[in-house]
Amino acid sequence: GQFSKIPCISNITNLSITDTMLEELPESISLWSRLQRLSILGSVNPYQVWNPLFPAHMGTDIERIPDWIRDLHVLVALDIVACPKLTSLPELPPSL
Repeated sequence: GQFSKIPCISNITNLSITDTMLEELPESISLWSRLQRLSILGSVNPYQVWNPLFPAHMGTDIERIPDWIRDLHVLVALDIVACPKLTSLPELPPSL
């Protein structure tokens, strides 16, 4: 199944948000003190070479990264791929 909201779980160390309709990251993630890697990935259409009618990047609906991301002190990796609506980043944690 697919989530429209991310469940509140605090012992997560890696989170990958892929090809989602979420428009923003839920604030509950700011409480995940063990989060080390956050990946926000839109979908890439592997068939674009064969069929130019399909868009190359469908992307995610994420429009912004919340300011609280700077408080994720053990975050060592932030991967952002195919997020066309995301136009800027807030201050990031020093651990990056």
